[in-house]
Amino acid sequence: MSARLVFPGAILLCGLFTPVLPAHASEVVATDIVEYSCTPTGAAAQTVSIRVELTMPVNPVTGRQMTIGHRATYAGSTTLLAPTAGLPAATKMYAYVSISGLPGLTSGTGVGGTVGPVTAGQAITLPTQSTSVLTTPGNPGTATIRAAAINFGLTPTAPLVQCEVQNATALTTHQLTITAGGQGSGTTPTTTVTATETETETATETATETATETETSNSTVTETSDVIETPAGGVATGGGGEATLDARALILLGALLAAIPSGLLLRLRTASARRNPPAQPRE
Repeated sequence: MSARLVFPGAILLCGLFTPVLPAHASEVVATDIVEYSCTPTGAAAQTVSIRVELTMPVNPVTGRQMTIGHRATYAGSTTLLAPTAGLPAATKMYAYVSISGLPGLTSGTGVGGTVGPVTAGQAITLPTQSTSVLTTPGNPGTATIRAAAINFGLTPTAPLVQCEVQNATALTTHQLTITAGGQGSGTTPTTTVTATETETETATETATETATETETSNSTVTETSDVIETPAGGVATGGGGEATLDARALILLGALLAAIPSGLLLRLRTASARRNPPAQPRE
């Protein structure tokens, strides 16, 4: 089979087995020219036209926060001017949307970008980025969404400039269907609870017992006792026994004492004989 036939066949098979991706719901953008009456603190009201683009959420469900995009730009040559005191550096724009048709839900609030500082009488530049208006529906149903007020200030509760809608009935309304939680086709958040319990018990017991017992006994014991060995059949009277060292000393001492008088007597006799020699016989 030639290569000319193989390649077209492969292309045909790829076309047959190409997966068809499901179509996703696209975001709906509602655009209106809103006429605002803006009242700065301590100054006269101003009328300006602002183009408001609202981007609707896809498949909102109850109990889950939904986001409505809000983007504001000046629709004509008229701009909003700062009041006599000007606007401080941290001044932000706060955007609101009107929600009707759902019990317990009437509006949503979004914190926009910083617009200050603005000196007195100068034009207030609107944020270029979209503002996220957040709200959480508690009941299913169909809600009617449309643009609402815009304020400028340091906090939402202390506005320095308040802009109220003058042509509310002429604005486009968008119908937003909110389903009960778990029934919408949107992405369902997944909550993962991970419980990790780690118990580490380390018991180290080291018992070292060293018993060294050194007993050195360097002692010389000399025991001297008077032992009298008696020949068989004898009695312990000294007769026929062995004289000990003490007995021998006593015997020697007795012999010396006995010899002293004899020696003295012999010496006296010798001396006397020398003094008185015997007479020689005469011839």
